[in-house]
Amino acid sequence: MKTHLVFLCSTYADLVQERQAIINGILRLRLQHDSMEYFGARPDSPIEASLSEVRRSDIVVVVVGHLYGTIEPKLGISFSEAEYQEAARLRKPFLVYLRSDDVGVLPKFVETNPEKKQLLENFKRTLQNQHLCATFRDPEDLAVQVTADLSREIRKLDTLAETTLDVLRRGVDYWNAWRVEHRESRPNLSGANLSGQDLQFADFYNTDLSLADLRGANLLRANLNAAYISGANLLRANLGDADLRGANLSGANLSDVNLLGADLRAANLSDADVSGAGLGGTTFADTDLSGTKGLERCRHQAPSSIGIDTFYRSAGKIPESFLRGCGVPEVFITYARSLVGQPIEFYSCFISYSSRDQAFAERLHADMLAKGLRCWLRPEDLKIGDRFQERIEESIRVFDKVMIVLSEASVESRWVEREVNAAREREYREKHTILFPIRIDDAIVNAPQPWAADIRRARHIGDFRQWKDHDSYEKAFERLLRDLKATERASEQPG
Repeated sequence: MKTHLVFLCSTYADLVQERQAIINGILRLRLQHDSMEYFGARPDSPIEASLSEVRRSDIVVVVVGHLYGTIEPKLGISFSEAEYQEAARLRKPFLVYLRSDDVGVLPKFVETNPEKKQLLENFKRTLQNQHLCATFRDPEDLAVQVTADLSREIRKLDTLAETTLDVLRRGVDYWNAWRVEHRESRPNLSGANLSGQDLQFADFYNTDLSLADLRGANLLRANLNAAYISGANLLRANLGDADLRGANLSGANLSDVNLLGADLRAANLSDADVSGAGLGGTTFADTDLSGTKGLERCRHQAPSSIGIDTFYRSAGKIPESFLRGCGVPEVFITYARSLVGQPIEFYSCFISYSSRDQAFAERLHADMLAKGLRCWLRPEDLKIGDRFQERIEESIRVFDKVMIVLSEASVESRWVEREVNAAREREYREKHTILFPIRIDDAIVNAPQPWAADIRRARHIGDFRQWKDHDSYEKAFERLLRDLKATERASEQPG
């Protein structure tokens, strides 16, 4: 049975004893725990380290006292609230505990800053609206509650993991039918032993296969679109004609894997080992290969496709022997590095909008094309038969920037909410700004949805409310062009 990781989310100074009591309870349950005091030295910024650990966790314990905590400058909210929002975005299971208001505490542990006091009240209100919260009076009371609640929730997680694996064991046809009914869920097969299994045509879209044992597995034509396969062992697996678009294969063992015909568009191959992998008709588009291991030892059985965007994302750091094996012409190999040295003036972007805002979107699109920007129009309305989440994930992965036109027509749609969340997920993963919101009316100002409040608080929103007035439109458009200028990615951080 997997040992679950519990992330403890709270302020520190006012809850030292409570935190230690919870950690002692976690250890008694023989679970792993993670919290800021145990991070150690890291090259990441504090907020990046925190959010990374949240993503690794299986369950999140949130404890709130009478202090709001340190505000992260770029996000405009506390570390604790940022950790909570990231966990909520990833649909992590929560246990939430609030200190009882009638318990006396030292004055220094009560929020007095008016701005932070309001933020604390808003945070508590969000927690109470979204979760069944428990109250506590002292560390011992809290530890008893958390230990009992964790024991119950861990049993649920174990049952769910066993159920998911049991579904797969009933065969691929049964699994694929089950996936149709659970399309928006993320099946958890993390750490599963699937070595040697016949998984041809299996639908693993958005499935967590991290650390799974897939040695020798037959994944011919499997759908691994957006799957999380980080750290998995796929030694000698068959991934022929597999759909690996947007899959996270970071740190995976892909040695001697069959990748003939596989589609690796926008896949994450950082620290993946592809030594001895068989290639031919394999697609490497919009993929950073600069950190991929064993490229020079791949077995090329036929030419493969290397996108120009792959050269740029890899900063030219692709072994020449690999390029030759893929069939890249020698003259292109000779000049490829110099081509990468010439920057693209503007980022690529797509404009997402409601069809009721067609006139504005078409004007903006035409003007952007006239200025040399690489941009595409796509109304947020779905066609009959479209797969909701997959359309969003595909769009977010393909373009550098996501420009969302906020209006009365668009802010009410589930599509926009999902698109914002998907863009923010990519921002946290790649550590630079993806989402560019612009508004053409005041709907976003009073929108009650949590994602809308987050956009108002943390982002500059381009103002095109007076877009029908020529001078006002031109002023807003020039500001937008400045923001879309391609700069060093390392200097960007999402707001």
